[in-house]
Amino acid sequence: MMSGTKAEMNITPMIDVLLVLIVIFMISTPEKPGTGLRAEIPQPAKTSTAPQSESTIVLQLTRNDLTGLRIRLNQEQITVADLKTRLQQIYETRADKVLFIQAEGDLDFTRVAEVIDLTRSTDEAIRIGLITETLRNGG
Repeated sequence: MMSGTKAEMNITPMIDVLLVLIVIFMISTPEKPGTGLRAEIPQPAKTSTAPQSESTIVLQLTRNDLTGLRIRLNQEQITVADLKTRLQQIYETRADKVLFIQAEGDLDFTRVAEVIDLTRSTDEAIRIGLITETLRNGG
């Protein structure tokens, strides 16, 4: 009885090559750019003594039973039709074009989105920040 040698394939080098290729492809995948709108949050007040020439613009949105939406721009009551004109007047000479939007918690977000779209159509350079319930309550 002759015992013959049995030829078996050594697959260890192929597995090593496969693992190296997997690592290379994992590292080389490009990152997807972020999507959505940039959010600006209110910053704490600076302790400088220099007077600020431009005040913060806050757009408050509340529910109204008759029209569905009540808009206040820095405590001034305005209508949706006058909003674009009023924003153009405010931001035509301002260097810092930031608008903070504060909405009631029970207000439908589609109404907020409509106001954001109207603001963006007024001037693309206006950056929009959302004031959340947590920031309003100081926590």
